[in-house]
Amino acid sequence: MELKRDANLRVDKLRICPQEFYKFDAPENLLTDVLSALKTVDISQSQQRTGGQDPGFFFDLNRYPLKAHSPFLELHGWLHQCLAVTRDNISWSSKFFQQLEITQSWINISHQGNDHAMHTHPLSILSGILSLAGHVETNFYVESIYSLPPLLCPDAMDSDLLIKQTLSLDSGVLVIFPSVLKHDVSVHSSSKKRITLSFNSFFSGTIGDPSMLSAINLNLQ
Repeated sequence: MELKRDANLRVDKLRICPQEFYKFDAPENLLTDVLSALKTVDISQSQQRTGGQDPGFFFDLNRYPLKAHSPFLELHGWLHQCLAVTRDNISWSSKFFQQLEITQSWINISHQGNDHAMHTHPLSILSGILSLAGHVETNFYVESIYSLPPLLCPDAMDSDLLIKQTLSLDSGVLVIFPSVLKHDVSVHSSSKKRITLSFNSFFSGTIGDPSMLSAINLNLQ
């Protein structure tokens, strides 16, 4: 029997469970010093990113001696402060998950036409993106509560319904977010280079509860 619908039937949508990223503004003098230091970097040491049609290049700050330069040391000190503030604002147990340490950081360099395909950051708890030069639009995706169990779905798309939100970051803006969150970066349309810094982090110290035989010690400093 065909269901007859009332043409005047009204439906309203209610938004529930809003979540938060953490946003910081870098000191202008620090941003200026870092960009000046980047001008001394040998571009030939960059590596091409994977994923996307034209994903651009990156410098691994753990592999190359950039952190030996004073501006990068100062920048990482500021990033650690931002990470600690973010940790304090999240409702994790301060007894079992005491601190986070930056484990990897890298500089992304995008030219006109470069993009970065959807990805996550494995082996990381929280990640950050800091816009150093140029405007960057990053798209974040969370799974819809209406995604169906894969067992029911002939079409996998019905089990992976995603909600997209775009964040526009100007120079000097840092956002910190869960590393497992899917995200991509829109095509860079400007003729000027877009430069960002990204980082990963992990818990350090005693994680868990030794008295319950469920703990691990990681010294990441």
